[in-house]
Amino acid sequence: LTVARRVDADLVRGNLFDVFEDVASEAPQDATLVVFHSAVLTYLSRPDQERFVAAVTAAPCTWI
Repeated sequence: LTVARRVDADLVRGNLFDVFEDVASEAPQDATLVVFHSAVLTYLSRPDQERFVAAVTAAPCTWI
């Protein structure tokens, strides 16, 4: 959070399934959208893991 505050990054709080597509669509067209998470898949059920993977792989982004 310290780094995010320093570089004025947008932090969005919410359920990833409710906000991912909207947040991803707000990225500038000439930007590289990067999706990073440390362990979110561990906390999801198997069906939600598959749902997340499908959403991220369908998005025009680089997933780390």
